[in-house]
Amino acid sequence: LLGIASIGFRDNRSGMQASDDLVAMTLLTDGLLPADWDAAQILDLTVEDLDAVAREGVPFAMLPPAASQSKSYAGWSRDFEDWIYRTQSLDLYEAPLVKEVSLPEETEGDFRIRIRLKARELKDAETESLRKKYAAKVTSLEERIRKAEQAVDREKDQAKQQKMQTAISFGATLLSSFLGKKKVSASSVGKATTAIRGASRALKESGDVERSKETVEALNAQLEKLEEDFRTDTESLSERYDPDLQTLETVSLRPLKQNIQIRVMTLAWLPCRVDA
Repeated sequence: LLGIASIGFRDNRSGMQASDDLVAMTLLTDGLLPADWDAAQILDLTVEDLDAVAREGVPFAMLPPAASQSKSYAGWSRDFEDWIYRTQSLDLYEAPLVKEVSLPEETEGDFRIRIRLKARELKDAETESLRKKYAAKVTSLEERIRKAEQAVDREKDQAKQQKMQTAISFGATLLSSFLGKKKVSASSVGKATTAIRGASRALKESGDVERSKETVEALNAQLEKLEEDFRTDTESLSERYDPDLQTLETVSLRPLKQNIQIRVMTLAWLPCRVDA
């Protein structure tokens, strides 16, 4: 018994529709279940591949009684449809990352080639988004570095001025000491104290310069780390969207009964040899 059917499949998520033809054969027997589709064999042929006339001199085996009744074929068609509904599916490849499903009979290699453009477009879009995200952070850090460098220059100027003032103060104090004054006056003590305070301020200004330099170095280190993170993230995107590395899933589409059309239900004879 030979059955030929057209089967329609649909993937509701992607909207992809496909159809397939199925040719199956099951041996007719003289029993309670003459046609058992669960024992069917799927054939890789079309109705055009069949001969309409047998070769000369070839005898035919007797048909089981059920095959001589026209009503049997309607029942076998319904059984064939049920069997297709229960057992047949269309297995396709799905790339969840790019939301694409393979076409019927499309190989994995061909599917990966086809999704290459879509993967590149998505990667470019995410890279641009990533670039904007990092650009804002880089701009903010660069502005902080600029201000910190200005602070270093300012602290340097202040420290330089303070050192000069301290040197002048010390010089004036020492000079007054060597101009013949035999006793240390209150004025001399006041000048010395002022000079010492100036020295302390000079040391403080020098410390402020060093701290400002450390701030600039820390901010530059943050900028280098940010640039390294951006390179790492972009490389990760390239690997993630590489079509050859994407994880593919298998989607099994099951047919609906209204999408199964029985085109042929007929008798077919297979050649065989009878041995001793």
